[in-house]
Amino acid sequence: MQGKNEVAKALHQRALNGREKALGPDHPATLTSVNNLAVVLWERSEHEAAEVMHRRALDGREKALGPKHPDTLESVDHLVLVLYERGKYTETIAMHQRALDWREKVLGPEHSDTLMSMYSLALLLQSQKKYNDATILFQKACIGYDKTLGSNHPTTVECSKHYSTFLEEIGRQKTS
Repeated sequence: MQGKNEVAKALHQRALNGREKALGPDHPATLTSVNNLAVVLWERSEHEAAEVMHRRALDGREKALGPKHPDTLESVDHLVLVLYERGKYTETIAMHQRALDWREKVLGPEHSDTLMSMYSLALLLQSQKKYNDATILFQKACIGYDKTLGSNHPTTVECSKHYSTFLEEIGRQKTS
């Protein structure tokens, strides 16, 4: 696998270099290459380099496409993963909240991408012991999934199980 990742890194770097030369550093296609290289770097556990590239992709996409564009939101999601991996939890939460806010405005509160953002942010907040905020998002996500997917859908069931486990965890901590 390491050999494949090395080849992938070289190919994505070459694609980026070519697009920068042909299209310029701020062209959306160039920014896609920046994003793709950043993903490969993350997969190779080169988190510091991945963060730099994801920030570049995000900054460029915000300027070229605007903050509401799906590619920009994708860049926020990718940066969130790297920030979390690097232990930058406060910034991770802020970036995740930003993506959720835009998705709610652009896609609506019951869109599958919005619900996934809610659910993911709830899990992150739980891990950081921010229980009040996590509770609100778990509730909204579970209700949204139930309404849009139905109570027996695997995603609804998974969200409900996580929320139930979360409530049990809080209950145990209150009685300790």
